[in-house]
Amino acid sequence: MTLMGRLIAMAVAIVLMAAAIALATGNPGLVAVRLWPFETALQLPVWLLILGSFATGLILGGLAMLAPLWRSGWRNRQLKGTIRKMEKSASADPKGSTPLLPKAR
Repeated sequence: MTLMGRLIAMAVAIVLMAAAIALATGNPGLVAVRLWPFETALQLPVWLLILGSFATGLILGGLAMLAPLWRSGWRNRQLKGTIRKMEKSASADPKGSTPLLPKAR
């Protein structure tokens, strides 16, 4: 992401956080929250509901990012091992007759 993209994303995040804070402080009352499979309703302050929504989004977003990060880390370790093997085989043969790339499968 470029510097301009980061600045725009940061500005949007700041505006959204300011709007959420204004909404929470402007409505000090309680809100009834019903969770679908359950019959009971929770009475929560608006600020707690907004804070809980942001925290839930943060956690779910972090969990959604884990799989691609693990996959890229695994691929990185695999490629590092291939590079080590290629460097070892290249240094073992001083004539340079060993091919640098592995055979195609």
